[in-house]
Amino acid sequence: MKKSLMNNLGLKLLAFLFALLLWLIVVNIDNPITDATFDGIPVTVEHPEIITQDQKSYQIIENTDKISVTVYAKRSELEKIKAEDIVATADMKELYLESQVPIQIEIPGFDIDSASANPRNLQVKIENNKSNTFPISVTTTGTVRDGYVLGGVQADPERINVNGPESVIDSISRVVAEVDITGLSHDTTLDASVVYYDSDNSEINPEQIGNNLGTTGVKVHVTLYQTASIPVEVDTSGITAASGYSVADVTWTPEEIQIAGQQSVLEGNRKNLSIPADAVKAQDISQRTERTIDITSYLPEGTRLVDESGNNVLVTIRVEKNGTKSIDSSGQASIICE
Repeated sequence: MKKSLMNNLGLKLLAFLFALLLWLIVVNIDNPITDATFDGIPVTVEHPEIITQDQKSYQIIENTDKISVTVYAKRSELEKIKAEDIVATADMKELYLESQVPIQIEIPGFDIDSASANPRNLQVKIENNKSNTFPISVTTTGTVRDGYVLGGVQADPERINVNGPESVIDSISRVVAEVDITGLSHDTTLDASVVYYDSDNSEINPEQIGNNLGTTGVKVHVTLYQTASIPVEVDTSGITAASGYSVADVTWTPEEIQIAGQQSVLEGNRKNLSIPADAVKAQDISQRTERTIDITSYLPEGTRLVDESGNNVLVTIRVEKNGTKSIDSSGQASIICE
């Protein structure tokens, strides 16, 4: 009987099929088809010229160019897939309803069962194309090295031509070139990033905006000034006291200011700021008198204040009646005589 069983081809085939079936069952139990969701997958637009060739532009709305993708595959395969392996495309040739473009998902190099996008369509708003020209202003971040101040900044080019969907271009209020000047100690030229702002001072997504800058971009020429501290001097010859009084003292605040200018200018200028007598003229005074002097016009030529809001010097004139005793803060007394 044993010999009969060993020579029975049908039983052998049946046993093989049973073993194969059992193996498939075990494999599927141990490595089943399951799913995983990947968020933030970018959508690439293909054949945009379908829209732009007719002098129109499109604007992606509702952030539909960032999608979630759910992938169905065997567990062992799914564990190998990363977000960057997923390719999502929207072909403008498939545009329907003038606003919807189906999103296709591919994961090259992986054996998957299926994959689906959420949302399924790229939503676009098709508009007339528009161009406009804006001046480029410059903003800086950071601070220059000690002993220097920012002298000036200038964008190159000074204007930019932009184009894109009409609603986007119309929303631009200003165009800014931003540069970081941290640690600078000499004049230099920096590459700048261009930022578009609307009337609410909110940034506008630049992805929908084209410009004429090409690969060169915007350069910003930065000029630095050195700083120096100089004393303030006041000509008090125009100050007189009334009859029976004497000028006790004249003081001013600040006694020293910081100015900024190019090194050659600072080295060639006088070493003080002089306020002339006619600026503080006070005659026949019999009480404490103050004068606030705007020193801007008295700055050495080719310089400016480091703190441009600190352009005032306060001059205080104190008088005392003749024959009176004055006691200062140290307790010492002095007598003012005629």
